[in-house]
Amino acid sequence: MAGAFLEKHLLAGMDEHERGFSRQVELAQQDCVVRASFRYETLALESAGVDSAAALAAIIQSLQKRGYRQLRTRLTFLGGAYLGNRELWVDYADAESPPEAPGGWTWLVRRIRQAFMRRS
Repeated sequence: MAGAFLEKHLLAGMDEHERGFSRQVELAQQDCVVRASFRYETLALESAGVDSAAALAAIIQSLQKRGYRQLRTRLTFLGGAYLGNRELWVDYADAESPPEAPGGWTWLVRRIRQAFMRRS
């Protein structure tokens, strides 16, 4: 992604296979538009917006449509300054999904996790 570097956010959550992940989202200014770039395994997303928040929101929405959940971001670089973990996490509400029909491997894993979470 070419353009003037603006910021980087750490994006964390659960992927569509119920695995935790953490990756960078890079935001850059390009032709009066902010472009966000995200890569995870074979998935590569790019979005655009009028500002950083809009470009980042488009990435979040795209991931949620693919089944990603419990997404949150934290600003880690602003311009050339490294912020580390000084910034607070921003949590994104999970997209509403239709109830999952019983059966299948994913359904079974979720039920087992729910049973263990209730006990702790």
